[in-house]
Amino acid sequence: MKPRSLIIISTIFLSGCFTYIDKKLFQFDNYDFLHIQAYKPGDTLFFENNKNEVDTFLILDYETEERGQKQGLISTKPESDYWVCITQLDKEKLNGFGRQKTVNGEIVNYQWLVSLVKYPPSQTIHYNFSFMTFYTQQDSTFGTFHSDTLTLNKKSITNYYAISHGFPERLNDPKDIEQLLWTDNEGLVAYKFKSGIWWTKKSSR
Repeated sequence: MKPRSLIIISTIFLSGCFTYIDKKLFQFDNYDFLHIQAYKPGDTLFFENNKNEVDTFLILDYETEERGQKQGLISTKPESDYWVCITQLDKEKLNGFGRQKTVNGEIVNYQWLVSLVKYPPSQTIHYNFSFMTFYTQQDSTFGTFHSDTLTLNKKSITNYYAISHGFPERLNDPKDIEQLLWTDNEGLVAYKFKSGIWWTKKSSR
């Protein structure tokens, strides 16, 4: 058999070996958004430490992507991604905001504050966090839940998730962030520097 014939037959064979995962399995439902329901594009977030210093952040928007609906002998792993995009408003303080996009004609540095990754057909959800110098490894659990009440910088926090840095051995600077605290009602409510200084959510608008 001629090589050209082999190529044609192989192409026909491979094209018949594809399957398609139901598109509905890539969609996120309301329960999937439970932990990020507090955020809307345009929200401004204010955080304050015990020295009354303030950091200000802006929720830009959401980004989504679906991959791997078409499955064959060689295919990417099927997944659906949902990212909450955040930027720091004080440009002189930007640290770790390595992504860029154009917003209203201006280039903006941003991060994916939290990433939701859904894996069809099992429908399992994994989470990633990225906030300034803080980032985690992908995990199917949303941090460690605590039902006690903490008081930090005069702010009371209860029913919260504690999320630790994915690579604590890489934290060298006193201003590196080693832990986040998160609630379903408010989203990110506090973060802690390696130096021990806590920044707590003052308000949002």
